[in-house]
Order: sequence, then structure tokens, then C-alpha cells
Amino acid sequence: MVLNWIADDSMTDLDTGADRGGHEVIERSLIALDCLTHALSAGNDALRRKELTKDSYVKLLSLVNETIHHLTAGKNMLNTYAPK
Repeated sequence: MVLNWIADDSMTDLDTGADRGGHEVIERSLIALDCLTHALSAGNDALRRKELTKDSYVKLLSLVNETIHHLTAGKNMLNTYAPK
């Protein structure tokens, strides 16, 4: 599995959520990072114990990729709400 940063121009209107406020973007970004932190910590612990399976590793990579997607959408939304 390959992790890619999602280009700004690939986000759809649904992804950018133009009808939401900037505070919600920040809250959702914090939740995404919190979930990723817990998952990476658990994955790191399993790796140290030599218990990280291939399936678990793939799921962890998928979670990282999904988090990048949500954070990219959040970045785009914050750009929308930035003071001009």
C-alpha cells in the first residue's frame, strides 16, 4: 500500500464541506489526530512486542491514509474560512 498526500484540486465540494464553520474543521482535525495518535501508539507497542501482523499493518496504513485525506480536506476548509 502506498500513502499519498491528496492534492488540493482533487477534493470535492462534499470533502471541503463549504457549509461548515471553521471551528468544526479544527475540532474534526483534532479528533482525527487523536485517533491516529492512539492507533500509531498501539501499532508501535505491537511492533515492539513483535505482534504486529500484516493485516494490522495494512489497517494502520489505511488509517494513516484516511487521516491524511481528512486533514487535507480540513486544510482546504480553513483556507476557505481564512480572513481576507
